[in-house]
Amino acid sequence: MYKVCILLATYNGSKYLKSQLNSLLWQSGVSISIYISDACSDEDEVRYLLDLTADIENVKLFFSSKRLTPSQNFFKLIKIVDVEDYDYFALCDQDDIWDPNKLLFSINNLIDTKSSFFSSNLLSYSQQFSSAHYIKKHPGNAKYDYLFQGASAGCTYVLRKDSMLLISQKTYLDSDLANASHDWLIYAICRSNGFKCIHANEALVFYRQHLDNVWGSKRGLIGMFGKLKSIKNKWYRNHISLLQNYIYSDAFVAEFFYRFKSNNFKSIIWLIINSKKFRNAGSDVFLLRLLFLFRLI
Repeated sequence: MYKVCILLATYNGSKYLKSQLNSLLWQSGVSISIYISDACSDEDEVRYLLDLTADIENVKLFFSSKRLTPSQNFFKLIKIVDVEDYDYFALCDQDDIWDPNKLLFSINNLIDTKSSFFSSNLLSYSQQFSSAHYIKKHPGNAKYDYLFQGASAGCTYVLRKDSMLLISQKTYLDSDLANASHDWLIYAICRSNGFKCIHANEALVFYRQHLDNVWGSKRGLIGMFGKLKSIKNKWYRNHISLLQNYIYSDAFVAEFFYRFKSNNFKSIIWLIINSKKFRNAGSDVFLLRLLFLFRLI
């Protein structure tokens, strides 16, 4: 039976954690260990977490004395776990619900395709609007898509031991990762280092959206304004630049970072010409070209 380590980051998650933990414990065909890192939750929340997991043998709890961002919390977990003890690794948010076959389905796909990284689509439910929708991602077609996007939500990721070893070696607990997108960075490290990454169209996670979300998949005007804000406040541009410190750069990627940072007319033209190498969907390529043209990123 495959040994799987689930990395679960929590912060004041008592409203959602019980149903999420149950969905993890109900995973079929695998032997799981759950590593939970709490990012300095309120005292009552910590007490609830301790009570909830008291009788679960395969749960290991870790507590932070200071507030951590989701990215810092996940990379802390990656540093804590002994990667050699497990065959596969999965990232887990505190407020989702997993399909009982999520892990086994993901692992079988990794084995069948001899891959190191798995992601999938997911079903998103909005608590605020009482609506659900299927989130379809388009990873893998563009060779350098990882420079501009992650594969999917991190809660869909399952990594083989070799890729997790690399993630552990390449990342560290530092201030420059505080506002990073951990799922984007993990995907970028894997893709840039030549690990085979696969994506499934199946929705294996019930992805709850609510007012307490730190990161989330927002639709319509809310989602659009969120993306515009990340562009306007330079988060998106800064995150792309951040990748250079962690990923492997071939000749093309090295030139990309030079062009991206110089941002002169010739570089803008180069970026526009090569946009199809960065995004997978045609509409995303068109939007990216506009962002380059008007120097919005």
